[in-house]
Amino acid sequence: MNTNELKLTEYILRMLDGENDEAKQREFEEYLKELTEKNPAALDYYWQLVSDYVCIESRVREYDDEEIINEFMPAALDDDAVLELQEEIKNAPVVPHKNEPRRTENRPAVYELPAEPAERKVSKPTLFIAVASAAALVFLLSAVKLENFFTKTPTAYINDSYKAVWSDDYRKPSEDGSFYDKDDYFKLEQGHIELLFESGSQVVIESPAIFRCISEGVLRLDYGKACSYVPERAQGFTVQTPSSDIVDLGTEFGVEVNKYGDSKVQVYEGKTVLNSVNDKISKFLLSVGQAGEVERLSGVISEADFEPSGFTREIDSGSGLLWHGGELSLADIVGGGNGFGTGTAETGIEISDGDVLSKLSYYGERIGRQAYVSVSSNEFIDGVFCADNAGQGVQIASTGLLSKNIPQTSGSYWGYIFNGAFHNGLDVPRHRLQKGGRKYGTRDNPAITMHPNTGMTFDLNAIREKLSNLKISSFAAEAGISDTVEKYSESNARAFMQVIVDGEVEFEKLLSSDSPMEDVDIKLTGANRFLTLSVTEAGDSWGFDWSFWGNPVLTINADRQGLQ
Repeated sequence: MNTNELKLTEYILRMLDGENDEAKQREFEEYLKELTEKNPAALDYYWQLVSDYVCIESRVREYDDEEIINEFMPAALDDDAVLELQEEIKNAPVVPHKNEPRRTENRPAVYELPAEPAERKVSKPTLFIAVASAAALVFLLSAVKLENFFTKTPTAYINDSYKAVWSDDYRKPSEDGSFYDKDDYFKLEQGHIELLFESGSQVVIESPAIFRCISEGVLRLDYGKACSYVPERAQGFTVQTPSSDIVDLGTEFGVEVNKYGDSKVQVYEGKTVLNSVNDKISKFLLSVGQAGEVERLSGVISEADFEPSGFTREIDSGSGLLWHGGELSLADIVGGGNGFGTGTAETGIEISDGDVLSKLSYYGERIGRQAYVSVSSNEFIDGVFCADNAGQGVQIASTGLLSKNIPQTSGSYWGYIFNGAFHNGLDVPRHRLQKGGRKYGTRDNPAITMHPNTGMTFDLNAIREKLSNLKISSFAAEAGISDTVEKYSESNARAFMQVIVDGEVEFEKLLSSDSPMEDVDIKLTGANRFLTLSVTEAGDSWGFDWSFWGNPVLTINADRQGLQ
């Protein structure tokens, strides 16, 4: 046993024997409190030792021998063991002392039947020695058991957390965020945590959730949501629930357990095996895009709807990122958000000075500065500009990057670049922009309104810094001009729309109010930094050119190379 184990044992025995004074008793209580907070198994051992001591002491008191009681050692002997020990001592054969003299009297000629043997009395000292020896043996075994209590194996640790609040009614994680195999349940009341298991698996748990980390390859989830990414080296990682076991086959999968113990699992990558607690029910193999659920009472497994955004798959406390999979909205970023729904509708950037605007402040024509304006208020937007190159090229980035592919314009524009899709002019009432009956600038169809002769450049590196283990793979959008123009103009509106990546034109199209929306899909690499959206007039007046980018998103994928 180590020093802590010996010290705890000594304190317990002194307390049981009444040897502690008031100061020693306080010292013991403080030591026990400190020790059990670190290892609740020590408290279990304490109660077991006290229970065994009381049991033995109650049996010894039947002999009314204060000396034996005061000297008795604690041991885990029950009533049957004590009675059996008494019988063995009573019936044991007499062994002559080695110094006892031999009898010299003559043996009788006629042998008589031996008299009925007298009942042997067991002396109390003899009983004490026998019981104390057994107690010592049990005590040694208990010491071994105590050593096992003190030995705990790390299973996982908190790699990141976002606004995490732990329940006071459950055990809380250690100060260094480590979890161990002997830990009891934990309850996350608020926020999110990201666990890294010793096996290499990454698990994001979102509140409210009740769980424990059983081993480096097993998570027990009794309630809540957990999304697990399992690298190849950790294949076989298992999530246990009250109704099922979900065994990984090299995947990313989410598990949800409701208050009744029913569980649902859906697979984002690879495959999983869904096992019911009912052994009579066959296993269920799930692949990418599939989901299954298990009812706790019956153990029945059935198919379920796959929800792409049903689980938090990545968190970043630094940026407040909670990634549910899918895409990052550039419209949300223009609205001052992080790309995942925190932006404000109709918030945008004034082209002349780069300031943030929350509403349209001027309804008439505006003249551009013919200069690139950095946007200091939004770390994801490098800058804005009015497109008028005058044959010299248009600056499209804060680094001085120029584009000579943007057409010559009048150098004037309307409004500002904002998160949404509406128009409001001097002679035109405010209305939402749309195409073919489909309205834009809504929650389901976000958009960036960008009037002709304006442009905006996004800094992809700044966005990457906030994405943690995520990577940008492409840009997608719908480019078009609202067909509501037909209500207010006798002729169609036209505009030239471009997407430029690091100065290179990747998309350009002359669009009109009667043409369909044009799909944009551009592949991006980690080397790309500047993504520029530009809209210019088509050689005629820009009046009624109500252009916008519908559903402008960056496609995001998890970058798990560091976990392989």
